[in-house]
Amino acid sequence: MGYRKVYRTVDEQTTKKMVKMLQRHGIMAYGKSEGAGEILQITTGIPYQGRVVYVKEEQAEEAKKRIADWEKKGEFPELLRTQSHTPKARIAALIWVIIIVMGILFNIGFSMFR
Repeated sequence: MGYRKVYRTVDEQTTKKMVKMLQRHGIMAYGKSEGAGEILQITTGIPYQGRVVYVKEEQAEEAKKRIADWEKKGEFPELLRTQSHTPKARIAALIWVIIIVMGILFNIGFSMFR
């Protein structure tokens, strides 16, 4: 009796549109930012994993069918993706980790030789 991911996008507007369309068809849905926290609908951090639409488990198959129909009609150009990470998001996250680690190491090294 939980919720299941049925759609992933990088665009908040697409997420909102998808949620509204699903709700108009009687499907309980909500959108959430992945990879960043949300407090009072304010995203904190970098949502590097995109945005995800969740629906009730018992309505997931119906939601996937409707989404596929909308994609065929061209209403949503992105294909249905249920992977947890896209390759671009993984690369971006890796680059940020490298930058942060290099900054920390530089600061440690700089403070040791002061």
